[in-house]
Amino acid sequence: MVKQKRIPIKITPCPITEAILEIRFDSKYPDEAVFGILYKDFSNTFPNLTPTPLPILNIPELIRKQDLNFKFQPHYSLKQDNLSLQIGPKVISLINTGEYIGWGTFSRKFREYLEIAQKGDVFESITRIGLRYVNFFDNNILLNSDLTIKLPDEEINSQNIFLKTIFQSGQFKSLLQIANDANFILNGKNGSVLDIDTYIEQKILFSQVNQLLETGHAEEKKLFYGLLQQSFIDGKLNPEYT
Repeated sequence: MVKQKRIPIKITPCPITEAILEIRFDSKYPDEAVFGILYKDFSNTFPNLTPTPLPILNIPELIRKQDLNFKFQPHYSLKQDNLSLQIGPKVISLINTGEYIGWGTFSRKFREYLEIAQKGDVFESITRIGLRYVNFFDNNILLNSDLTIKLPDEEINSQNIFLKTIFQSGQFKSLLQIANDANFILNGKNGSVLDIDTYIEQKILFSQVNQLLETGHAEEKKLFYGLLQQSFIDGKLNPEYT
């Protein structure tokens, strides 16, 4: 059980290096037709950009269709500033790299793109909603967390560790990955990665998407702050509360 804590509305500096919002869906259209339909609708939002093919398109189509690992991979990317809209036959994702624009703006833009896609009638059904945040800390985050990993009579949080586990909370699951390997470097600094992918997999009505996005975001924040020591939050992250 993750310890419940008071959740800030903002921390500084923000540790988020990448944020991803994603839906997966089934469509009544053939795979090869989905991007064309969506690009036509999205081109008003990205009027000056040419779609960039992603590396998966270098793999023969027959292999892509036979391998389930490729089923939900995007095929094209549309980039605008530090946002990238990625589209595949069964997936739409919005990626924020670099400076995080904040949940309010990020989720609003994603919902706008989904509304455009919904008008294009490509969704036969929505099967997954996911929110993923990759956070970087320039320290051993396990030493500043309430998570303890022990061998008999010996704590090993100070060792190089990669941890992967899944938490269940209500309808949502969260895939947690932590790496405190000192060899990980970002912007010249060694540190740790705390990666949380919060998701729900079931048949989802389009009318449910907005509420599920908000619920998933709340679940992700609860897990993130529940893992960190309160002294670390207060002493290093300059929390702001409502």
